[in-house]
Amino acid sequence: MSQIVKLACALLFFGASAVCGADVELKAEIAAETELVLETEITAEAENGVTWGNIETEVVETLLALEKELNAWEAEVWESGPRTTPEWCRAALLSFMAGKDERAVTALEKILEDKSVPAWRFTSEAAGLIARFPNREIVRHFAEKHPLELGGQLVQHCFDGSEASDFVLKWLGARRAEWETLQIENYGPARPHFPNTNPWDEPYFQALFKADLMEEHLGTLRKTVQNSQETHTQRGTALLEYLRLVLRFPEHEKPALDWIRDFPPSQAGTLIEVSEMLQTLQETQTALEFALLAHERPVTDAEIEQIRLFSSMPMTEEYAKRLFERRVLHQIAECCMAAGHQEDAQKWMLREKEFAAKHGLGTNYAFAGQVQAFSGQRVVENEIRKEEKTESANSPEYWLKRMQYYAGRGAECESELESACLEGLKFGETHERQWFLTALADLWYRQGKKAQVTDLLCSEFRTMPKDSQSYQRAVWYLIDSDRKGILDLSRPEIWQVLASMESWEFPGERLTRRMVELAQEEDVQALGRRPENLGEMKGKRFREVVEQIGKLADTPERAAYWGWVLDREEEPKASVPFLELGMKSQVPQTAEYAAYTLMEVWLELGEWEKAEAQFPAASKHLTLREKPAWLGRIAEGARKAGVLNVAERCERRLKNLGRY
Repeated sequence: MSQIVKLACALLFFGASAVCGADVELKAEIAAETELVLETEITAEAENGVTWGNIETEVVETLLALEKELNAWEAEVWESGPRTTPEWCRAALLSFMAGKDERAVTALEKILEDKSVPAWRFTSEAAGLIARFPNREIVRHFAEKHPLELGGQLVQHCFDGSEASDFVLKWLGARRAEWETLQIENYGPARPHFPNTNPWDEPYFQALFKADLMEEHLGTLRKTVQNSQETHTQRGTALLEYLRLVLRFPEHEKPALDWIRDFPPSQAGTLIEVSEMLQTLQETQTALEFALLAHERPVTDAEIEQIRLFSSMPMTEEYAKRLFERRVLHQIAECCMAAGHQEDAQKWMLREKEFAAKHGLGTNYAFAGQVQAFSGQRVVENEIRKEEKTESANSPEYWLKRMQYYAGRGAECESELESACLEGLKFGETHERQWFLTALADLWYRQGKKAQVTDLLCSEFRTMPKDSQSYQRAVWYLIDSDRKGILDLSRPEIWQVLASMESWEFPGERLTRRMVELAQEEDVQALGRRPENLGEMKGKRFREVVEQIGKLADTPERAAYWGWVLDREEEPKASVPFLELGMKSQVPQTAEYAAYTLMEVWLELGEWEKAEAQFPAASKHLTLREKPAWLGRIAEGARKAGVLNVAERCERRLKNLGRY
C-alpha cells in the first residue's frame, strides 16, 4: 500500500491528528485519495445488487403516482451531482423522459464507461433507452462508440428511413467490417467461419436490396471466391455469404450456381455447410461432390473449436469431432437419395449407423427407414426383426427403435408402425410411452380414425397418473387447435381432466376455450343454417357447457383463467365474478393476471371509473412500457364517453411521464 493510501486510511479512521505532520502538498494528495476511497465505498454500496430495472421501476412508479414532478425531479438529480452508476441511470432516464437529450447522452456515457459493475446490470437496458431516441444520430453515435456492447441491440434502430441510401450502405458496411475485426481481436480467429453471427449482416443486406445493389454485391463475392490470391478463409466466408443471399431469391430469379462446382472450399467444415445449402437450393450433384470432399479431408483443430464454441452444450474435442464426422456421413447419404443413387444412399446410411453405434452417438432409425424405403433394401429391418427373438424385445427401448424405423419407411409400413406402438404401450408407465402414444395418435389421425384417437387419449387419462409424461402429452395433444374432431364433450374423462387440474393457467385455459368453441359448433349444427349473429351461435349447448365449467371454476387458480376465456368469448359480464375470485389467489402471478383481465373487462363495459380503480392492481401484470399505454386507453375512452374527471386524472399522470 502506498504512503498516500496509508495516510488517507489513517485520516479516515483516526482523524486529522494522525497526519498533522504532513506537508501541504502531501495533504492535498491525501485529500484527493480520501475522496477516491470514499467514492469507491459509496459506489460499491449503492451498486450492490442494483439493476437498471430496479431504478426504472422506481422512476416510473413515482411519476405515475404524481409523487414527484418530472422536470423538477430531473433538475434536482443533476443539481445534486450523480456519482454512482445507479444515480447516472436515474439521471439518464429522467433526462430522456424530460426531452433533454444532451444530459441523457452524458449520463448514458457515464454508465457505459463504468467497468466496475457487471455489464448485464445496466448495458442491455441502456441500449433499450438509446434505441428510443428520436434523433437517430444519437443512436448511431453509441453504436459506433460501443460496437460490441451495444451494436447488436441497436442494429434495428439506427435509421428512420430519411437517410440517403449511399450513406446507409457506407455506414452499415463500416460497422459490419468493424464487428468482424473486433471478433477476431477479442475471441480469436474461430469466429469468422460463422458469418451469420454478425448482427450488421441483415440490415446491410436489406439496404443492398433496397438500393438495387444486391447483384453487384453478389458479383463481388463471386470474384472473391474465384480469386486464388485471397486466403482460404476469405474465399470460404464469401461463398457462404453468397449462398445465404441466394436463398433469399425466388426460384425463378435465383442466380446461376453452376460455377461453384469448380471452386470447392478447402476446409471440411465449410465444405459441409456449403453442401447443405446447395442441397436446399436443389444443386444436388455439386452438394454431393462437396460432401464427399468433406469426408476425404480431416477436420482441423480450429474447426473443432468452432463447433464447441457455438454448441448449445459443453463437449469434449473428441465428441465434437465425432459429431462432425457423423454429420458428413449423414449429408452424403441425404445427397445420394436426392440424386437418385439407391445403392450409394444405402451404403452411406449404413456407414453412418455403424459409426454412431461405435462411438455411442445413437442410431437414427427413422432415417434408416427413410433410406431403405428409397433403396428397396431391408438390411436394418432384418436386424431389427432378428432382435425380436432375443430378450431385447422385452423392453420399451426395442419397440421404440422399431417404431422409429417404420415411421421412416412411411405409408407402406403403417400397419407395422401401429403394431410397434401398441406393443410399446403394453409396458405401462415408461419414459418412452409418450412417444408411442403420440406416434399412434398421429397415425390414426392421418388415417381419419378420429374416434380411435379420442379413445386412446381417454384411456390414457383413465389409466396413467396425471403427473406422468404420457398423461401430460395426451392433454397437450387434446388441446392442439390444429387437430379437429378429437375433443368429445360427452366423454367423462375430458371433464375429469379439467377437474383434476389445480390451476387452469395454460392447459386448462386452452382446454376450456376449446370446449366452449366446440359447444358453439354443436349449436350451429343444430341450427341447420348459417347463423345470422353471434347470439345464434350461443345456444343451449353453449350455455350448458359454460355452466358446467363454471361449477368447476370454484377456486381462484381456476376462476382467474376461466374469467379470461369468458371475456374472449364475448361474455364480459359473466367473467366478472370469476375474475374477482381469481384476484384472491395466493399465487401472485394468478392474482395479477385476474386483476389485469378485470381491468380489460371494465374497459369493454365502459366502466371507466372502475377501470381506473382497477389499474393499480392490474399494473402489476404489466411491463413498465405497457403501463402508460393502458392508462392512455382508459383516458381516451373516458374522454370520449364524457367522463372527464377520470380522463383528466389519467392524462395528468401520463403527462408526468414525459417522453417515456
